[in-house]
Amino acid sequence: MPGEDHTKVSEVLAPNSQWNLNRLTFDLPMSIIKQIQATPLSDFNVIQDKLIWSSHAVFAQSNCSFPRDLWLTFSFYHPTPNFFDTPIHQWCKTNIQTNITVNNIPWYILFPFILWSIWLSRNSPVFSNIYIALSQLRKTGIHHATEFYYLNAS
Repeated sequence: MPGEDHTKVSEVLAPNSQWNLNRLTFDLPMSIIKQIQATPLSDFNVIQDKLIWSSHAVFAQSNCSFPRDLWLTFSFYHPTPNFFDTPIHQWCKTNIQTNITVNNIPWYILFPFILWSIWLSRNSPVFSNIYIALSQLRKTGIHHATEFYYLNAS
């Protein structure tokens, strides 16, 4: 179905707050279907469903203090002048092409590990009921990037 890559969660829900995966035109593996169906749904919608994958809002939304505050802990001039408002493709491209270093780690290596740490921290309360503090998130991202950098140097 054209535009299916822009499907919102609300578009695959039946009126009884159950998953209706028949609305998708592609086949999912049964293991994925079972995981989706096991995800509990709430009828209490505080926020309107929206598509956010086309921007980097998940990772650097200017009106969302957690990721924004994390990025601001890296005390250097951000490689993109409009760090919090650049389209995701340009934002990623610019950040992985910069030559600055943070804690002796090239930014093009640290940057994806910080993204990954943010992603994990946003999923952690949902899947494990664990909330990760900003300081821990920063340490984890730097730790994984450092490990990757030095283990791949040889």
